[in-house]
Amino acid sequence: MSLKTKKTSDEIKKIWSNYKHSHDPEIRKGLIIQYLPLVRYVVDRLPLANLPSLSVEDLISSGIVGLIKALDSFDPGRGVKFQTYAIPRIRGAIIDELRSLDWIPRSLRRKVHLLEKAYLLLESRFNRPPTDKELAAALNIKVEGLNQLRIQMTYFPLLSLHHIQKGEKGRREGNTEKSKGLLRIDILELEIGYGLIPLADESQGGDLLERI
Repeated sequence: MSLKTKKTSDEIKKIWSNYKHSHDPEIRKGLIIQYLPLVRYVVDRLPLANLPSLSVEDLISSGIVGLIKALDSFDPGRGVKFQTYAIPRIRGAIIDELRSLDWIPRSLRRKVHLLEKAYLLLESRFNRPPTDKELAAALNIKVEGLNQLRIQMTYFPLLSLHHIQKGEKGRREGNTEKSKGLLRIDILELEIGYGLIPLADESQGGDLLERI
């Protein structure tokens, strides 16, 4: 079944339905071709100015992997457009590839990972994006320290995840789990990729982000 010509919304829905029921490799191939422009769309909008020399072809290859994974896991019955579902997964696949190159300073990577984890836990607790003051308190740093971390992140823009940028009002897609009654002690230990470490040690004092 060819998807090369532009299809109407109803035609696309029918093609998806046929694919999910038959898993026909030819339909799958046609869907990949249909949505390939999404990969270029994502690559063209990544902030690459401060990154080392990278091959656009390599980024596109990583994006295609994300596209295929999105296609295989997409459920058209949920009423979400495939483009909406696929774009963050394409972007995530590209960013995962960039991170695997290990060109980002380890200390900054760990700080940003802590910030991301704290953000998600606080968002789950409050059912809204946390304020700068709340984020800084969870990380046991001053708001000025949080702002300084954001400045550092501008030099490595792919670390600057959209949901932890100042002023962001959106929610992380797929974050449906809501923890009720999350206590501060739950925020004091976050996974940072090298095991669990405390966010704050009252006996030692000092800023966690400085200590790591």
